[in-house]
Amino acid sequence: MRVKDSHGEFWQAYRRMTPWHRLVQPANLAQLEYSRYRVAPKRPSVIEQSKRRRAERQERQEAKREQRKITGWHWLYMGPALVVGVLVIGLAAQALEAVVYFLVFLAWLVLMPFYLVELVARTVVGAGLWLARLTGLARSRVDVVGGLGQVQSLTKVLVPGFGNAGHLVRAVVDQRRTSAVPFDPRDPAVGRLLGAARAEVTEHASVWSAPAPVMPGR
Repeated sequence: MRVKDSHGEFWQAYRRMTPWHRLVQPANLAQLEYSRYRVAPKRPSVIEQSKRRRAERQERQEAKREQRKITGWHWLYMGPALVVGVLVIGLAAQALEAVVYFLVFLAWLVLMPFYLVELVARTVVGAGLWLARLTGLARSRVDVVGGLGQVQSLTKVLVPGFGNAGHLVRAVVDQRRTSAVPFDPRDPAVGRLLGAARAEVTEHASVWSAPAPVMPGR
């Protein structure tokens, strides 16, 4: 379940069914990104960095063009050369783009069988864990994730009872909706919420606060 707090930060709380995050990610090749399920400092994506570099390069080229402005009769012999240069650069850019798309497609074909194997493994192991949690043989896991796109806060919690985990998810979402501070198990309001669910915090990391130690359930 996703919610936005009073400061505009996005949060997600959900029962974690699969035992591990996706390792093989062929769908992210087009964006040249690898999604990591851990807290990392907020940084621009590869596409954003490429756009910024392109804009800076265009600004430098514009400044050079202003310095080498062609006026008067110079256009008579410089014009054809400029047209040819623009055409050559355009064709080279299209050829490079085609090569990049081909390499991405080739990598996608190579990774796809591994992705399917991992998908089957995650499904089989996740189904076993789901049955164990549903029958009370294992505790349910609830993850509270802050950030949209990049993980900026991650809290992993173990809760006794499958239904109890669902109640905790809804309670966390309600608490996030009205909160003005990041999610932190050491916060008294969050501590009361987790204590009522007899939750054990196994991991908490955030760009907004120091990591929290393991907090056993009551």
